Amino acid sequence: MITTAGYEKLADIFTGESSDTITKLSIGYGTAAEALTDAALATAYTDHGFEQATVTGSYASGVLTFANTFTNNDTADRTVREVGLFTAAGVLIYRKLFLTTEVQNFCIVPPGKTIAISASLTFQDTFSYQVGSQYATLAYGISISPACTGTIDPASFTNAAPIWYNGVELPNAGIPKFSEALGAKSWDLTCFTTDYTLVQNILRYAGPLTTENSITGKQYVLSSYRAGVLAIKNMTTHTHDLYSNCYIQGPISPEPFGNGWWFDVKVIQSAYSEA
Repeated sequence: MITTAGYEKLADIFTGESSDTITKLSIGYGTAAEALTDAALATAYTDHGFEQATVTGSYASGVLTFANTFTNNDTADRTVREVGLFTAAGVLIYRKLFLTTEVQNFCIVPPGKTIAISASLTFQDTFSYQVGSQYATLAYGISISPACTGTIDPASFTNAAPIWYNGVELPNAGIPKFSEALGAKSWDLTCFTTDYTLVQNILRYAGPLTTENSITGKQYVLSSYRAGVLAIKNMTTHTHDLYSNCYIQGPISPEPFGNGWWFDVKVIQSAYSEA
């Protein structure tokens, strides 16, 4: 959302009444709803590679784009939920709040990994409207449409565990059942851990899903969650084989056993990438 102050600042910049420029891109973890009165991010990051970045805009075909790649240099996961585009003088032009399912890995950036942010403003100096069956185009000054994307690459994640999903360990996982459909695979895994946080780490990826077959017979997955990456260590090459377009079927039901928990995880791969 472009803020009220942002619209005013853009007008001043375009008319030459202000020498201020758009040069700053910030990320944060606040979840307050976007508002026209926003003057800052709800909770901005200020350290460990997530500091406010100085950016230079690139302009092409009516679109002004600002981009930066942020690296999490902290020792813990960080969640990026909001993005802000600022002027050099600190005026918030545009704030974007991400849904948790809008960015890969639920907006979570593990230590040492990156999120690429691209914020853009699309300028249009005319608009069309309909009168009956006819369309008319009128000059309208300048209208501005904002957009913002965030990209995280789970295929770049690493973990020493023999089997992991999006960099999260599937503890002591065995594969009692494996099946293959046209263009895709499915794994039934049985896991055990004495650390319940490992169970919770997996639970956040498990959601309801259905599987169907395309007209060509290929398996695909319907889910409100984002696809992830399953990694299984290859005992011949001693490296992990990566399987993209994978989903974890929920719910997961941990069962206490002694001082630990057994739990089953079903991972289903789609033959198709996300639309």
